[in-house]
Parts: sequence; C-alpha cells; structure tokens
Amino acid sequence: MKTTTSFRVNLCLFTVLLAGCAAPKVSTTKRNPPLEISSDQQDSIVVMTYNVENLFDTVDDDDRNDETFLPIEKKQNEAHKELCRKNNGTNERYLKECLEFDWSEELLSLKVNRIAEVILSVNDGNGPDVLIVEEVENINALRILNRALGDKAYPTEVLLEGPDVRGIDVGMLSRFPLKNAELHAIPLVEYDLASRPTRSILQADYELPGGDILTAFGVHFPSPGHKNSERVLAFSVLKEAFHHLPDNRMVVAGGDFNITSENDDKTNIIDFEMGRDFMASHKVGCGDCQGTSYFHYTDEKYRWSFLDIIFASNNMEPGKATAPYELDKSSIFVAKDVAFQSDNRGQPQRFFSWEWDAPRGVSDHWPVVLTLVKKR
Repeated sequence: MKTTTSFRVNLCLFTVLLAGCAAPKVSTTKRNPPLEISSDQQDSIVVMTYNVENLFDTVDDDDRNDETFLPIEKKQNEAHKELCRKNNGTNERYLKECLEFDWSEELLSLKVNRIAEVILSVNDGNGPDVLIVEEVENINALRILNRALGDKAYPTEVLLEGPDVRGIDVGMLSRFPLKNAELHAIPLVEYDLASRPTRSILQADYELPGGDILTAFGVHFPSPGHKNSERVLAFSVLKEAFHHLPDNRMVVAGGDFNITSENDDKTNIIDFEMGRDFMASHKVGCGDCQGTSYFHYTDEKYRWSFLDIIFASNNMEPGKATAPYELDKSSIFVAKDVAFQSDNRGQPQRFFSWEWDAPRGVSDHWPVVLTLVKKR
C-alpha cells in the first residue's frame, strides 16, 4: 500500500458539515446486468471524458440552483423571479436565461440525443467502455442520457451528489460492473480558498474481465477564473486518493481540470502535480490536437487549451507497463467530428445562448478519448 499523509477523516467530516450534519445523498444504479465479456475478448478499454455543459433535467429541486433549467411554465411565479434576481444579480445574460429560457422536455431530448451522437461517434459506433461526464445535475439526468444511447446504453451508472451549489456533478457510465464508488471532497472553504464548496472528485472501481480492477477518477476542478491555489489543492486531494490505492492498481483520472494553456505555461502545474505518477493525454499523444476549449482569461488573448485531460497511471506506460494493460499513445484524440460540435470558426459550439433563437451546438467542450490495450 502506498503511504502518505491522509486527508480522509477531514474530508469526510467536511462533507458531512456541508450537508448540514447529515450524511450526503448518494445515488448509484445498475440498469441492466453487466455485460458478459470473456477475458480473451476484452483486449482494449476505451476511456472518454466529456464536459456535457449543463445537463439538467426539468424537475425543480430545492437543494440546488437549477432555476434556469426549468420549463417556462414553472417560471411564471414571483418566487422564481426573485430567486433569479438573487442568484444572478446584474449579469444580463444569466438573469435573462433564468427568467426566459424555456428548458422544455423537447430541448432536453434534443440535448441528450446530440450528446449521445458524440458518444457513439467513437469506438466503431459503440461508445467508450468507461465514460466520465461533467456538469450532470443528478442521477436522473444521467439516466436520461443513458437511455438516449438506445441499445448501446451502459449497464452501470454512477453519480454521487456532491456539495456544489450550482447542482452539477460528475457521473460515469461503464460497461464493467462496479465494485466501489466514493466521493473525495475538496475543502476549499476549510482552507479559506473560496467562499463556497466546489465539486468533489468521484472515484469508481470497476472489475474488468478476468478480475483485474480499474479505478477511474472523475473530476471537475475550479474554473480558470479562480485562484491557481484552488486547483493545486484539488490535485492534492486527487493524489491523496490515488496513494491510498493498492500498489500497481490501474488508474485513469479524467475530466475538466480547468487548466488553461496560459495557466500551465506559467506554473507547469500539470507536470509538477501529476508527472511523477501519471501520463497526461495531450502531453504523451494527440500530437496534432489543438485543444478541447477555446477562450481567453487573464492575458486577453483567445487560446486553445486542454481543459479536458485523461491521466493514465505510469504503471501502464507503453513498453514499461507492470500492469495488465498499457496506454496506446497513438489512440489519443479529441472527438470533434460530429457536425454540430463546432461553429463556423471550427471551435466548440455550446448548445444554447440567450442571443440565439434556437439551439446550435451541444457543448462548449470537446471530449478526449484514449485506449488501454491488454499486454500480450
């Protein structure tokens, strides 16, 4: 067992305090029996991470700020309007969306069908074997997305609700049976780095054919507009969870790490924080990829950035792997070939904006995909 100073007790206590001294809500499900895949059939494992941008259901939940993503008929009362004004202040775009955006069942269906088309654009139309998705409201929203995949729906669904006040979480869909799932809280408030809690790290341990275990971490780190120290703390929680795993456990950590190219150029945060234990997808492969998101922050220049990354543990390094699978560096790519994923400038196109008359894209991120191959 790897040894390191443990945050586990503090993090669990922090999660309970956020929930008002009550246990956090937990939702997991397996919709279908796990797929029967023999060891000699599972020669590769395809992993994808995708920020699906505001995947909410149409139900008004009291414990999250989901008032923007409701049907228009639920927005006609004064209580809703007051909540919009309270949570969005003078931000014209967000206030208008909260008051006037009609998040109908039809729009939700269009959104999930487009996400499903992107998911099924990889792995010969089958989608990845392990899918990590960010910005999912709850287990119901994850199930709605899974149903949109039709006969390619996943047997294992995982989403543990964290403390984020926006009400967005990290979820996973997988073809493998689940052995364990847990959340690792990022104690920003406890360390006076933020005024409100952020999204926790989701850990899911999957049993592969033949009995090997693959641990997948799903993350959605604090946004680029926040302090770099917040992402440093998030990395420390991720590494703490990793170092509690058994030696030689195969691990992938995927999600929206919110590290801009400017941020990494100035701090070398990716290599400094993760280089000892992991390979970063866009640093070991994906040579002709531009990035997964295009925007600007502090330097006022629009840039491509790999906000979305999949890290693979170093025990799966090609040619040196001590684990049963190894990373195929040539397999790493950004999945962006579905027409509505990009605008006329060739950049990720979000699903909807208040300036538009109708939905155009699917998400303001492109997903990253890699393959692990079984050693011969």
